[in-house]
Amino acid sequence: MRIILFFFTSILLIGCDTSIRHSDYTDTTYKDGVMMTVNISIVNETAKFKCVESDTDNCFLKVSSKRCHQKEKTNICTIAELENFKLLVGEMKEFVGRDSNEQFAHCASANEFNVDDECRPNYNAYNTL
Repeated sequence: MRIILFFFTSILLIGCDTSIRHSDYTDTTYKDGVMMTVNISIVNETAKFKCVESDTDNCFLKVSSKRCHQKEKTNICTIAELENFKLLVGEMKEFVGRDSNEQFAHCASANEFNVDDECRPNYNAYNTL
């Protein structure tokens, strides 16, 4: 019986995808004496943004996506702002990518963004989903 179970388990594992892409990091910022910590977890095509700690009890985020596709031997990329939102400490928001060429980046602040605040996500610092 154990041999049969081992055989079927081995067959099931052969079909499993072992190419899971994962990155997890925490970003702590200090702006105007106010501290905030955000955790970003990326697994395959899903990005999760979590407000870990904030002197104001809030994390304000702007999340953008860089979407690339190849057209006539040229890589064409567009940046789309997905959402501006507020998270309370402990809250999390999830974004699911369209395909494996989508990248997510964010700007974060412990205080609400002003209209004049610059927010330029750095896509070089984030993994491709």
